[in-house]
Amino acid sequence: MAKHVLLADDYPQIREWLKLVLESKGFVVDAEAANGRDAVFMTRRYRPDLVIMDLQMPELNGLEAAQLILGSFPDTHVIMLTTSASQAAVREGLRIGIRGFVAKNGRSQAVLQAIASVLDGKTYIGPEFDHIPRKQPADP
Repeated sequence: MAKHVLLADDYPQIREWLKLVLESKGFVVDAEAANGRDAVFMTRRYRPDLVIMDLQMPELNGLEAAQLILGSFPDTHVIMLTTSASQAAVREGLRIGIRGFVAKNGRSQAVLQAIASVLDGKTYIGPEFDHIPRKQPADP
């Protein structure tokens, strides 16, 4: 069964590239959003299996939008695309339920690897973020 996807990025070229990559692999791109607020709205409307969004977007950033999405739809898988992510952003993302962080570098294989891992119930943090611990520290 095809997985349904929402793409959220303020750059139309990134959304277009992702759509081509995903549709060539059998995914169905139901909707696209250019800002975080629209990503939340479109998720409520289309209820995709997977949301791939940019960390830095207008109106609501990716973390804010993901928190709203996952608060209403905890079974939705969220993967964050970013040119750079701080350790704090990744930790916050993992805390709220984001399960993938991928560098926005135009490598379709990395995006597909992240999707496969996340849909398989695993967490994916791209090698570009090796400086960021993959597990949250245990509470004292």
